[in-house]
Amino acid sequence: MLKKVTLNIVLCLVLLLAGFTKAPSQVLAATDEVSLISTNPRQVDSYGGVGVYIVGTSVKIKNMAYDKKVYIHCRMLGSDEWMDVECSYSLSLDNGYEVWYADPVWYYPTYTGIQFAVKYEVNGQIYWDNNNGNDYYVTMDDVNGWTKYWN
Repeated sequence: MLKKVTLNIVLCLVLLLAGFTKAPSQVLAATDEVSLISTNPRQVDSYGGVGVYIVGTSVKIKNMAYDKKVYIHCRMLGSDEWMDVECSYSLSLDNGYEVWYADPVWYYPTYTGIQFAVKYEVNGQIYWDNNNGNDYYVTMDDVNGWTKYWN
């Protein structure tokens, strides 16, 4: 047990020194294991400000084990705080993949958008879809409403 704890501490220090603790944009996308399918942005006025709200976020993952977790790893634009929003299993596909779903994902007044990536934890590994290092963005344009930015 002590060996495992020591190994985890060393791994955390290596990741910290490599700069992997803030944003997923520093890890390459693993599109064969995990990929964003879609998300639907909404603008909501409430609590004295305009809110950021996205619904219907769907993710496709490669089914590599029964025990797994899928998250939307995100931050509000203008905030340094990253958080993980857990996704739920939706359905199995015939080709060994599954669809996972997060709905709703966020609602925060006064922020202008969301930066996010998809995080898939399975078999002691973490896989990312972060738009090939660019992250995904959903921002609010004052004139045109919502715009999604990604390739």
